[in-house]
Amino acid sequence: MRNLKYLWILIFIFSSCSNNDDEDWGSNTTALGATNNLLHVNIESFNFDYIFYRVDIEWSTNAPDGMVNEFQVIFGDKNFYSDSNTGRIYGGKDVDGTINDVNFDFNNFNIDPFWDLNLIIFPLSKANTTIPFQLFYKGKPLKRSTFKFYGGQIIDNYDCALKYEYNICECFNGVPDWYDLKNYQKDTYVLYQGNIYQSLFLIVDNNQTPDASPVWNKIGPFDETIIPIYENNNIIDNWIKNKIYQKNELVVFEKGVYKVLNNNTFGEDTPDKISSYSYLGEYKFCE
Repeated sequence: MRNLKYLWILIFIFSSCSNNDDEDWGSNTTALGATNNLLHVNIESFNFDYIFYRVDIEWSTNAPDGMVNEFQVIFGDKNFYSDSNTGRIYGGKDVDGTINDVNFDFNNFNIDPFWDLNLIIFPLSKANTTIPFQLFYKGKPLKRSTFKFYGGQIIDNYDCALKYEYNICECFNGVPDWYDLKNYQKDTYVLYQGNIYQSLFLIVDNNQTPDASPVWNKIGPFDETIIPIYENNNIIDNWIKNKIYQKNELVVFEKGVYKVLNNNTFGEDTPDKISSYSYLGEYKFCE
């Protein structure tokens, strides 16, 4: 166990002077640090054993060989973040930079895994300083580079500011916004000023907003429970710009399922904005 004085210095600069692989340490000290979106640390798997209170964590990075000298795998409370001086550290492990997995036994740190826990994996350089990084989970960037494990469950904490860059379907609501002068098929849905509307008829070149038009039926304020779900168990591919699609093909865009209405449909205009596609409902398989 590291002494409190040394741990405070370690937390302040996120450095480590230990050469022991997979070394345990812990404290209740306030955490300090900073993150930047450069080096990618991607948590590939997080497998929790509910019987023995252990977790196996595997990750990968895009770092060149030899760049990372060590990883610090740290669990803290829900206020523990790498970019602030708040929160409480419960415990952590130092892992050699050539190793990309760790077994963490919560019992060794007197941690109840059903607490609200924040996990951060810090990559350290040979100079024992933190390499600016972005933490991911299964290829999707995490907000404030923090993995959340609350009440024994993984909590979505994706950085929705990067939802278009990484196609983070969890950050999309599944219902397209209403667009002026787009043609809408009967019984399709749009989102306008926080409310979901259903088209009562085929709508062609109508520039009246849904709240002021008799051809739209107001379903109610946006809520996950009233979003129309496309009930089909088939896997549907994501829409790809400039790919040629044929009539009746199905594509997924921003968590919504769209039907292609015309043969040889292609281009850079997204399905939610043009009349060549009709929205059918939310895709129930978020990937």
